[in-house]
Amino acid sequence: MGKKKMNKTIVYEEFKILLRTNDVELVNGLINEYKYHLKFIEDIPEEKIITINVFKSPKMYIKYFKEIKRGNRKSSLYCEVRRDNILVMDKEKLEIFIIYDEFNDEKLQYVGEIIFGIFGKQLEDNGYFFLHAACVSKKGNGILILENNPRKRIIILLKLLMEKFDFVCCTHIGIKANNGRLNAISIPTRLGINIGEIYSGVFSEKNIEVIENVEEFKDNFCNINEDILQTKYYDRKFNIKIDEIKTKLNNDLVYKTDIKLILEVNKKNISSKSRMIEMKKEELLETFMKNRRNGIYDSVSYLKNLFSQKNKRNDINIISNFANIVGYKFYQSNKEDIEYLIKVVRNFIE
Repeated sequence: MGKKKMNKTIVYEEFKILLRTNDVELVNGLINEYKYHLKFIEDIPEEKIITINVFKSPKMYIKYFKEIKRGNRKSSLYCEVRRDNILVMDKEKLEIFIIYDEFNDEKLQYVGEIIFGIFGKQLEDNGYFFLHAACVSKKGNGILILENNPRKRIIILLKLLMEKFDFVCCTHIGIKANNGRLNAISIPTRLGINIGEIYSGVFSEKNIEVIENVEEFKDNFCNINEDILQTKYYDRKFNIKIDEIKTKLNNDLVYKTDIKLILEVNKKNISSKSRMIEMKKEELLETFMKNRRNGIYDSVSYLKNLFSQKNKRNDINIISNFANIVGYKFYQSNKEDIEYLIKVVRNFIE
């Protein structure tokens, strides 16, 4: 393959994955992106753990591509082309092979998704379940934002980040009952924003300047007139990387917190004049069920071809045990409602 393979043991909580690769760019990219969540160590563990082999090899890529197309594969292997990568899983050896012809940022995100998919499966087997939600924290108090409309969720999340709340997650979070508390653990994913959101009138000019300074925005939109951005490019999306949330937005990254406040964002309640209605415990449970996910990225569904045991679904009927958790249904129809919500959250923490 022309390059010596590098070995790195990746550690998340008490779980480990062995990464073997010949792509230095990939390793550096993973370290930069996830250095606040993962440990990268040189020691190779003696215990049996899952191994991810990542090869940047045009010749091998073409070879496997042809074999998969012809259907040539062993019964113990799961093989397919996914996102322009060759993916091979060996259940017997607990190994994954990811093969591509050229490295780019998309490959980095794909390998990161596989890594956290594996960790997610291990977390699920240890009592966590996953929600599609955003989360921030302040003074150890976690605020969970549940909203199936990603645009609304991201606007509220960004507003709280601009208020210097700590960033926990924007999409996936694991939660677990533990000694009368609801522990949350973050799954780091990039913060995706539509252009139209930052010019919606919710953010101040100072906030907008900070957001416009992130790498992907500058690469794609820095020379485009603001009026054109708000019209022609309104639905175009860009990402803020995990490390940029810390370095550019200047927020602390917190990967574990205890949930104290739950906000379910809804459309304006025409029958009620109230912007916020406190939820009963059974309503909190219903909200959790509605937003539940089968692991991270739905456990990256093809990982079932790697793990022998079936995916465990933990009982989430736990909310009634947490008297210190407050939940509200929040009804939002305009930017003034969002400002009201931010004020409520700020007062709750103070």
